[in-house]
Parts: sequence; structure tokens; C-alpha cells
Amino acid sequence: MEQCSDESSRKRSVVGEDRISELPEPLILQILSSLPTKDVVATSVLSKRWGSFWKVV
Repeated sequence: MEQCSDESSRKRSVVGEDRISELPEPLILQILSSLPTKDVVATSVLSKRWGSFWKVV
């Protein structure tokens, strides 16, 4: 039972982390540039920081 509890708390901590937003802007733009424009525009709602990235890509 202890192992199950540890696993569920580890999953919660991973879900709560936002590691993508910690990436530098040039890397995020490079990743977004490999996506279709429709998907890039859709990502603009994910973060205030990402709101204008679709205009650059």
C-alpha cells in the first residue's frame, strides 16, 4: 500500500510542474515553427507568455 501512495504523489507532482515554460524563448519558437500554423495559434491560449508567439512563427 505504501508504494501505491508514493506513486500517486509522484504523479501529482509531475502534473503540477510546468517545465515547458522554463525553456528559453528561442527554443520554444523553434519547436512551434515545426508545427502547423493552426496548432501554433491554438497554443497561444496556453500561457500569457505564449500569446504572441504565433505571430513570430
